[in-house]
Amino acid sequence: MKTFYLQTTFTFNVHHTTTPHQLLQTILNKKAITLNSRGEQAADFVLKVCGQEEYLVGNYPLTQFQYVQDMLARDGVPSLVTVSVNSVLGKDGLYPIVL
Repeated sequence: MKTFYLQTTFTFNVHHTTTPHQLLQTILNKKAITLNSRGEQAADFVLKVCGQEEYLVGNYPLTQFQYVQDMLARDGVPSLVTVSVNSVLGKDGLYPIVL
């Protein structure tokens, strides 16, 4: 997985059972070590597919998300960006869902 945090890029090899929350924790731990920043919580962020209005949310393995499956099937590397959960939550506190 390639993840972007502001202008910083991290690349991780993750287990197929890793959830979005676990990846966010990994990202924030790496950021804390690399950029000497502390105090951010995984619950304050969500993973967004780069260039799309698609989010990886829920307690599901990353490999269950269609975007991740598509990228792996093409031998690609999924690219995700961390965004503030407040920037995507609706006024009712729920994530927008397109069916």
